[in-house]
Amino acid sequence: MLVVDRSASPFAGADSVHPSSRDSQVDVLERRLAELEQDVDSARLMRDTWTLIILAVAAFAIILSLVAIGMAERALDEAQPHVGAALSVAAGLTMPNP
Repeated sequence: MLVVDRSASPFAGADSVHPSSRDSQVDVLERRLAELEQDVDSARLMRDTWTLIILAVAAFAIILSLVAIGMAERALDEAQPHVGAALSVAAGLTMPNP
């Protein structure tokens, strides 16, 4: 005859677990799951916040670069007459008079 030792089985005490302790284990697991969901949601919110901050900084940098380009164009436009006058004086000095 074959003798089975049920005390060595990992499921040996499964039938003897009281229903209220199973409910408390389920409550603990549900609470832990809720905490994990909250952690994931807060991490998602943090990631989205940083993404928007970086987007705002990039947009601000683009606007500032456009302003700088406009200021450089204006400086070149204002400097053009002076550069032209300096070139005509230099050209007059180097050309021989007939």
